[in-house]
Amino acid sequence: MRTICQIISILSLSLWNLTAFAQVTNLLPGRVLVKLTPDYLRPVVYALNAPGTSNPGTVLALNSTNGAVLNEITVGLNPTDVAITPAADFLYVINTGSRTISKVDLTLFAVQSSQPISTPSTYSLSNPLYVVADNSGTVYFTDGAWGPEVYSFNYASGTQTMILPTGGNEYPGAGGMVLSKFTNTLYIWQQYGWSAGSANSDIVSSSIGPSALTTLSVGPTQNRDPLNTPIFLDAAERWVFNKVQKVSATNASILLTQFTDNIYGISVDGSVAFGPTEVFNAQTGIVITNLPFAATVQSLSGDQTKLFRYNSSISGIVIYAMSSIAPVSGLTIVPTPANGSVVAQAPTNLVWSPSATALSYDAYLGTNQAAIAAATITSPLYLGRTTGTSVSPGQQLNPGITYYWRVDTLGFNATNKGSIWSFTVSQIAISPAQLSIGGIVGYNPASVSLSLLNPA
Repeated sequence: MRTICQIISILSLSLWNLTAFAQVTNLLPGRVLVKLTPDYLRPVVYALNAPGTSNPGTVLALNSTNGAVLNEITVGLNPTDVAITPAADFLYVINTGSRTISKVDLTLFAVQSSQPISTPSTYSLSNPLYVVADNSGTVYFTDGAWGPEVYSFNYASGTQTMILPTGGNEYPGAGGMVLSKFTNTLYIWQQYGWSAGSANSDIVSSSIGPSALTTLSVGPTQNRDPLNTPIFLDAAERWVFNKVQKVSATNASILLTQFTDNIYGISVDGSVAFGPTEVFNAQTGIVITNLPFAATVQSLSGDQTKLFRYNSSISGIVIYAMSSIAPVSGLTIVPTPANGSVVAQAPTNLVWSPSATALSYDAYLGTNQAAIAAATITSPLYLGRTTGTSVSPGQQLNPGITYYWRVDTLGFNATNKGSIWSFTVSQIAISPAQLSIGGIVGYNPASVSLSLLNPA
């Protein structure tokens, strides 16, 4: 049994470790941050500042390494949400107070223009509005109604159309939105009402057209409240995160992980999720660690090396090194089998971590390193193009042979040639490949046989 002094010592050590996570604190006096958004093409994290319902807001460009303010531009009154286009060329800000949408050129980091919007069904002018955007100049926003509706907005012409749901199992309002890379699927969480009661809510996926949403799937029921919970897609668009749930992106009715607290951020590979104070293993829902203060405005940097968290009590950004919290994949894709590894069994699939900037991938495999480096899509070494993160080798992989492979990422604006990886198939096969043995204390566990096979 531990003594009181031992317990206090353990608690003190735990608090010291939590404090040690923090790398940098940058104070932002006079600002009230409502959202942090990474740029995957530039070393910048964007911060949306809404200092009051009647004051002009700003967008800050923060250095993604140390959080220093690189630039700041003024937008409309009381901005409540931002959306970066999938190609990362423009950022749209929805200004709830002035009922406008500002378009920011990210190359110049300047407001290009501003367009008025109409929200005739708004329940209260102070209710936040939310926005997502595609690459064609179409913006989708919510109207702050009792059951918030979604509008399609042609930014160039300034015309808007309410997108009416079709089919069955329709949702009573959109509390938040996230759009797929190909901008053909919209994910929302249901919100009906703003204060009275505590209605239930589901995650809903819908195919999106010019004037209609067609429900594809509806997730398990969860609480509507709190109302400030964002909704997220991982980079490979396999999973949707909202409130205390992670569901399948292809079928929202499949609950994959349940969390003990609401989620306010995820890693780009979807392996880690962040609650107000908790860091979760997103596959199991288990808490990896806790952080010192509660934050609902947070984001990883684009390269996934830093965690930005807004501390409202000091009006500042606290930045943590992710290496001290949990391992996550960055923008550089990671192969499985690992580069240079020897595998006991020939892999049935070549797998890699997702890239936030990739729409699809081209894969190559062969036994000659130079040939893989020079291969193009016309080469016999080409395995094909996929929007997923795995591909079949397409051939029998033989023991004792070293194989080289490459994965190129195809984005909106460019194709990035990948590194050359290798793995060797072992000449000795072990069966079974993994053992898990248990027994009752005091008794010998049952014997298990291993076989070693050399095909030669």
